[in-house]
Amino acid sequence: MNAFKKVLNDLYANQEITVVDIQTTHFDLFCSDLCAEAIKIVVAPKKGLYTAVELQELMLHLTKQTPSTKDSFTDYENRMEFGKLYFDEKIGVRKTRTETVITDDSILAKNPEGFEQGRRIAEYERELTRRTWVYLYPNVQIALRAVHDGEDIFGIDRIDLDRFRGRTARLIVRLEFQP
Repeated sequence: MNAFKKVLNDLYANQEITVVDIQTTHFDLFCSDLCAEAIKIVVAPKKGLYTAVELQELMLHLTKQTPSTKDSFTDYENRMEFGKLYFDEKIGVRKTRTETVITDDSILAKNPEGFEQGRRIAEYERELTRRTWVYLYPNVQIALRAVHDGEDIFGIDRIDLDRFRGRTARLIVRLEFQP
């Protein structure tokens, strides 16, 4: 089983959180120097958490899988920056073969290095990867706002965070929101 599926299974099995959204982006395998596939998984605790310490602790226990790297939750005086986990895995190899042909006699007379009878063939291999991000938000309402409105994706002002602790957030949790 690949890393993405293991992470996703762990997230769905985790009783403390809700999987809010999954977004997949595929890149042109012939042009992209980035990963071939990027998957963003958005999760939130069923019962909101509002400090960087609580969220960091939860994030580190979202899955049994070891992340490639992570961004930590950080509390500032007026803002909280959100954390996320990164999981990188090899999903294939891109093999490229190029042929260069020289037809100019004056260049051919110099016997350019690597060319035989005016031709040079080069082969390259590049690993194709998938990057899976797991974004953890303080509650379902903030996660939905990030997914649908593109707001508060990487952090939130303290005033807004305090506002989201209110009644609407508790109502969404009681209704057991499912994507």
